[in-house]
Amino acid sequence: MNRRSILLIAVCLLILAGGGYWLSTKLERYTHQWDSGPELDVSFNPWHAAQTLLETQNKESHRSFNLHPVFERLQPYDGLVLHNASTVSNPATRERLENWVHDGGHLIITALEEWDFEQEFADPFLDDYGVRLYHLEEDDTDAEEVAIPEALFDSETETETETETETETETETETETDAQDESEAAAAQTCAFTNYDNLFDVKWNGEWLQVESYGFYSLDDEYGEAEHTGNTWPNAVLQYRVGAGKLTVLMDTSIWHNDRIGDYDHAYFLWQLVKADDTIWFVSSNESENLLDKLWRTAPYLLIGIGSLLILWGWRRWVRFGPLQPDPGNEHRQLLEHIEAATRFDWNHHRAGNMVESLRNDIKTLLMQHHNLNFDQEQARCCELIAHHSQLDPHQIQLAMSAPSPEREHPWTELIAQLQTIRNAL
Repeated sequence: MNRRSILLIAVCLLILAGGGYWLSTKLERYTHQWDSGPELDVSFNPWHAAQTLLETQNKESHRSFNLHPVFERLQPYDGLVLHNASTVSNPATRERLENWVHDGGHLIITALEEWDFEQEFADPFLDDYGVRLYHLEEDDTDAEEVAIPEALFDSETETETETETETETETETETETDAQDESEAAAAQTCAFTNYDNLFDVKWNGEWLQVESYGFYSLDDEYGEAEHTGNTWPNAVLQYRVGAGKLTVLMDTSIWHNDRIGDYDHAYFLWQLVKADDTIWFVSSNESENLLDKLWRTAPYLLIGIGSLLILWGWRRWVRFGPLQPDPGNEHRQLLEHIEAATRFDWNHHRAGNMVESLRNDIKTLLMQHHNLNFDQEQARCCELIAHHSQLDPHQIQLAMSAPSPEREHPWTELIAQLQTIRNAL
């Protein structure tokens, strides 16, 4: 490499270095983020956010689609959040839940059925504890009727005071203000009302929380045995002491699903309810398992084996052999068909050479009997004699009598035809 080439390479490297530096000064770093959607385990688990919350608090949690598999793993002092789609009507299920709660479990359940005043019945599981779910439209009307006389009384007082002198105006205003304060204080002593929508005030452990629930409904403690309530009307929560455990009743447990747990005080309310429990179980349904689900849960390998056998049987029955062929009729076969069938049988069982040797032996026997010739000793003379009687070429006769038996079907058939022609000619 000469000096000129080295200089040219150095200049190119300098140009490349300068270009790279210039590009590095013009480039701008940025981070692009895009929402790829939730993962599969999040999409199929409505309690994922709640479980993540408990995990940050070092609280173990599990989830299940139905209740019955959880019974086998529930321990005393665990917590069970049951998002029941219907009332717990199965007596065996109710008994297992009650026994578990008595032993120290904490059951959080939803009240679904409105109290029927005529039949005095709603929920077979919650009725015994005095839980009542009321619709509030009638209560709302009664409350307005009670408030009307006080308003009329105030208006009459204002009318009377207007007829008095202007010097007493300030005194009347003070009297009216005092009357309003007294009426508001009396109402506050009886009950604290909130708007009849889906947002409820709940006082829990000395803190006021806001949670969503079903509007125009309220929970009521019929027997007055509830250990904790929301301390407001309408009321969204009741909690009972049952043996060594607790029973918490809400109108809506879906507030702890992934799309709602971040609203209002839902997450904090969940933590306040379950922080004293050992392990938390989230269950999406209290419905009984069908037979197939129970078999899959208890014997999955058995179902897989049965399914595999059915697939193999179907493949053997329909795919491999195809449709069934009709049975042959009872017609008698002709002699040619019998000969063809016997020949085909020998060929399929690799016995075609025996048939060739049998024909050759017949030809040699006929030569000895009719012409007093031994084919093995006088082949040339025998071939000339056979050619004279059969009109075949002597060389062709020589090959037919001495060549090995062919392995292919077509040459073998031609050889058999030639040997039969020779035998018939003799």
